[in-house]
Amino acid sequence: MKRAMIDIETLGTSMDAIIAQIGIVISQAGVCDFSFDTTLDWREQELLGRKADVFTLLWWSQEDRIAKFQELAKRQNFNRGKMAEKLDFIVFHLRDCDEVWANSPSFDLAIINNLLAQMNCGKISYKTEMDFRTARKLHPEVSYDYPEDAHNALADAQAQVAHLRKLGIWPDWPNMSESQCIKTGALRKEELVKLATTEVAHG
Repeated sequence: MKRAMIDIETLGTSMDAIIAQIGIVISQAGVCDFSFDTTLDWREQELLGRKADVFTLLWWSQEDRIAKFQELAKRQNFNRGKMAEKLDFIVFHLRDCDEVWANSPSFDLAIINNLLAQMNCGKISYKTEMDFRTARKLHPEVSYDYPEDAHNALADAQAQVAHLRKLGIWPDWPNMSESQCIKTGALRKEELVKLATTEVAHG
């Protein structure tokens, strides 16, 4: 069983919202293949007609979130012209997933698929979509542990995976940290490093 958890941060809530960050965790046969996060060029998305809305920007401007927003803004500056390459990389690794989880698919996956369609980069199949929000609400007796770095797409994705492990939905998920997961990455690791190097070096 190959599973993925995706989380995104955006500058709006519409299907054509600008995507600020994508975080993904992929596991297969109980092994964490890799965890990955990236920002996408906001200006390139704006040229495609994608939007930011005032209410979301005001939400990001609150005291406990403004530093994270500034960090994302800085990181995306180093991704000029790399959006198609990064989206192709993501689609490549999701293409044979049995399950692609999000919180919830009607937000995260719908917005990603909207951008993928604009960029002619394929799509995430509706047949694989799984809803973390529903799974969580079906078990209110099980507490959800918010990550310390909440509203970081990768941290949120990993927290969601950990919760599914508590629920017994991903019982074979290894109890490992983000750094350990990255170290065990096997799928096209050289491409993962290539895509991340510039952003991390300047982050």
